[in-house]
Amino acid sequence: MKLCFFGPSGSGKSTAADIACSLLKNQYTVVRLDVATPLREIQNLSREVFNLPPAGSPDKPSSFASDGKLLSFLAEHYESQLPISFENRLNKSLETLQSSGAGPEKAVFINADCRDNCYETLKRLGFTFVKVYASESNRTIRRAIRGDISPYPASKIENISSMAHDEIVANNGHKMALRESVASLLRRLGLIKKKIKLSTDIGWIL
Repeated sequence: MKLCFFGPSGSGKSTAADIACSLLKNQYTVVRLDVATPLREIQNLSREVFNLPPAGSPDKPSSFASDGKLLSFLAEHYESQLPISFENRLNKSLETLQSSGAGPEKAVFINADCRDNCYETLKRLGFTFVKVYASESNRTIRRAIRGDISPYPASKIENISSMAHDEIVANNGHKMALRESVASLLRRLGLIKKKIKLSTDIGWIL
């Protein structure tokens, strides 16, 4: 199974993907595979050149302090290479699973940063698209408090309005509500069979 959580900046798609990973990890081999990981790696390399501390792990976008201006520039500059890089990393992960004996049939691949420039590639690769919806006011608040180094400017590759979705998850409330919504999604997809006892944490989704 391949899942792609997508939505505008601040919608909580990375958090939704993290929740899905935590709910599935005891039953499946979960592989988090994002399109923009190489761009976050370049951001950290540039900070190293200027003796600045790293912005976080490129593989954990929900806790990565994004330099939106730099990442947007890199995304446009390497636009044609991002789908190729993503597919190569996916194939490498599949080969690793096959050689380890785990097998891809018990694996779930989760992506959380698809944009219009990679949509057709992920669609061809068999991803199920899950739109994460949040109001503009909530997205504005989350962008303001999550600690990005610089905001994301308007970008021609940020166009997600033309991307069709198979499922939708609303994220306008507390973390517990999103966690239940993601669990419900996984049940609809047949990835989990029973209701999972969820944490009583009701912190805000950032």
